[in-house]
Amino acid sequence: MCAHWIPIKPVGLSEQCPQLFVKYTFHSSGYTVVLTDLSRIFAETIERRELLGRALNENTSIDPTEDAKQLKIFLEKIKSALAGEAGTALLLLKPRTGEEIILRTVSSLPEPLGRLEWPIHLSLEPPERLATELVVPAFASLYNKALQLSELITYIHDKDHVISKLLDRLEQSGTDISTVFPGAAGVKSSKKATPRDQAARHVRGLGPFDAEQWRHNVTDVQPSGEKYGEILQQVRESKDSADIIESKSLSWWKDLKLLSEAGDLTKACTNTHL
Repeated sequence: MCAHWIPIKPVGLSEQCPQLFVKYTFHSSGYTVVLTDLSRIFAETIERRELLGRALNENTSIDPTEDAKQLKIFLEKIKSALAGEAGTALLLLKPRTGEEIILRTVSSLPEPLGRLEWPIHLSLEPPERLATELVVPAFASLYNKALQLSELITYIHDKDHVISKLLDRLEQSGTDISTVFPGAAGVKSSKKATPRDQAARHVRGLGPFDAEQWRHNVTDVQPSGEKYGEILQQVRESKDSADIIESKSLSWWKDLKLLSEAGDLTKACTNTHL
């Protein structure tokens, strides 16, 4: 089961295709697969009867109609391809008509079985699904993170207060601060700064926590492409977040290769990835 978004890189996509993400849930006789480019949702839910019928039509290398054991192996192979495990590949194709796209999984099998190929028929979902899958969870996550940060900052300020009290006691007792923090040894005294302020320049964590400086440091960090999956889970702010979508084609699925070309693509990815 993968209930969170993970980035995928199907074989043969053009550079104009944006980063794609997928999440999925599997059970004993079917699955739900959801794909997004962050501006729309494509999905398929399939149950036992439809899955077995499609397997017969596709003449799959593993026959899930044989028994429950073969069905389990069959589903595990599809899931492993979605997870990007070794010996697997993904292709993204389109039929000649309609808004549907086909996410084809390719998984290597022991000889003489060759490989298992499976088409996941992803339909374009209404805008409400985007809200359900992305927008609402994003706001909920953002709200929870804000609460966590607020509580963490309060906790750190409480720690600062305790440390300040302890350092005051050290000064009052005439104890050199370097006996507790050897890193502060040799620090020259100054009338313009307290012993703590002077020692803090040499002992990391000893100075008071600057919440504003900390916010500035983490807000200006821009994530790499590999971190986009984490963005969907953690919902971190980014000044360039709109570029994830706007810099790529908004109709990328119309440029996908046709389903009829799947054979050539599968052969190419077999030679390269499997």
